Amino acid sequence: MNAPVYLDYNATTPVDPRVAKVIEPYLCQHFGNPSSTHVYGRNAHQAVELARQQLARLIAAEDVEIVFTGCATEANNLAIRGVARALRDKGRHLVTSAVEHPAVEQPMQRLPNTLNISFPGVDGRDLLAHAADEVAASVGSACHEEGDAVSGVLGTMGIEIERARGAVRLSLGTPSTDAEIERASNALIAAWRAQTD
Repeated sequence: MNAPVYLDYNATTPVDPRVAKVIEPYLCQHFGNPSSTHVYGRNAHQAVELARQQLARLIAAEDVEIVFTGCATEANNLAIRGVARALRDKGRHLVTSAVEHPAVEQPMQRLPNTLNISFPGVDGRDLLAHAADEVAASVGSACHEEGDAVSGVLGTMGIEIERARGAVRLSLGTPSTDAEIERASNALIAAWRAQTD
């Protein structure tokens, strides 16, 4: 049996094999904390600094402008607090929208690789459960799969509860192919028909 088509790239993505090859020694041999002064730490520190330089050159930035974080929530908070601190002399407020990711009180961007589609007359979780052998995707908003509550983003957009309950969030990544999209589409349609016939 083929693995299901992965359409949850907003949640996490596979490591590019070229990246995996480069970082493998730092996962198994040079695994020190880059802040430590022992040889393992110094080796890790050198690797982080090299990566910072390479990334800076790639995007025409200065090395000091590149900050590595451990997760999206940390990056969001760092960016928001940094902007607030940098612009505090212009005012003590930030303007944001009502449809943002909970990590920043729910996301400020519509991602171009994402499709949120509603299947009438069914629950999105049930639909994905029926299609689980063919499709790996999510319902609602990113990082909030559990519970029966309708996505806050969809609610804020004024989507009716019944329509929001049938919502499925599909996100593409670099490895996604036309054939996978076709396969996933057919599987979701079949699962919807099986539940509504």
